[in-house]
Amino acid sequence: MNLGQKVEEGIFRVRIPIEGSPLKEVNAYLIVSSKKVLIVDPGPNHPLCLEILRLVLKESEVDNKEKEVFVTHFHLDHIGLCAKLDGMVLRFFLNEIEAQIIEEKLDERQKEALKLMKQHGFPENELEALKIYHPAKALPPFLPSFHPVKEGYKLLSGETELIVIETPGHSPGHCCLYEPNKRILFSGDHLLKEITPNVSLWSEEVDVLNLYLTNLKRLTELEVKIVLPGHGDPFSEFEKRIGELERHHAERCNEILNLVKNRPLTAYEIASLMRWDVKEKWDDLPTFQKWLGVSEVLAHLIYLERQKKIKRMRRKDYYLWTA
Repeated sequence: MNLGQKVEEGIFRVRIPIEGSPLKEVNAYLIVSSKKVLIVDPGPNHPLCLEILRLVLKESEVDNKEKEVFVTHFHLDHIGLCAKLDGMVLRFFLNEIEAQIIEEKLDERQKEALKLMKQHGFPENELEALKIYHPAKALPPFLPSFHPVKEGYKLLSGETELIVIETPGHSPGHCCLYEPNKRILFSGDHLLKEITPNVSLWSEEVDVLNLYLTNLKRLTELEVKIVLPGHGDPFSEFEKRIGELERHHAERCNEILNLVKNRPLTAYEIASLMRWDVKEKWDDLPTFQKWLGVSEVLAHLIYLERQKKIKRMRRKDYYLWTA
C-alpha cells in the first residue's frame, strides 16, 4: 500500500478523505528532512484520517522523527485532526489571528452569524437547522495549544526553509507557505487548481472579497514553479490560475449587479437566483450549502457597496440590495 505520493524530493502528498463533503478529500503534506517532519494541514478529526496519516508516516520510515504541524487555516477539514495528534507532535503552528479566534467563545460568534443571516433574508425555519450545525459548534473541544505565526515567520524543516505568507480572504488569518529555493507554494485553500475557493463574509467591517483579491494578486510577486493546494492536484500554471479566479469574481459581481438592477432583493434571494456549480436546485440544497452561498453573495455585495455600485435599504428587520 502506497498512500503517500512523492511530489518533490522530501515532500509527500497524502490524500485524506473528508466524510460527507462534496470536496471528498483534503491534501496533507509531509516535508521530510534528516531530523524531523513538518505536517501541513493534517485533515479532519476522524479515526480513518488518523490511521491514514500514521500509515504514511510508517511507510515513509519517518514515524520516529520529531514532528511539527503547520495549519494554513482553522477550517475543520484542515485543523480537526490536530485534536488527535497532541501526544505525537512537538509543536503546532497557526496564524496568530486564528489561534486567538479558536480560543474565544465560539457560541457568541455563532449567534452573530445567525443574526447576520436573518438580516439578509435567511428563512427562520432554515436558521433553526443552522443552530444545530454551524462550523463554530463543530470545532473539536480539545485542540492543542498553537504557536502563533504571522507574515514572514520562517519555519525550518531540517534543510528546508519555509516562509509564512499571510493571505486572508478565505478565512480571517489564512496563510500560505513558500519554499523559495525550490519555488514551491503550499497554498492551502487560497489558490486551488479547479475549485473556486469559497470567499464568504466573516465580518461586515471587512471587505473580504477585496482582501482576498489583493492577496491573490500579491502572490504574483513570487517565483512559483509548483503549487501544492489544499484540495485537488498540484499544478504549475500559477499566474494563469490567478487570472481565472480574478475573472470569476468579476463575472460574479456582474451577475449580482444584473439581478439587483431589476428589483431590490435580499442576499438570500440573490443567492437563490444565481448560477451555482451544483446539480441540485437551490430549494433542494442542504441548509449549510445555502449558508455558504449566501455568505459568498454577501462578500460580493459588500465589495460592490464599497465601490458605490450598489446600496442597501433597511426594511424592518432585514436589508434589501439595489443598484
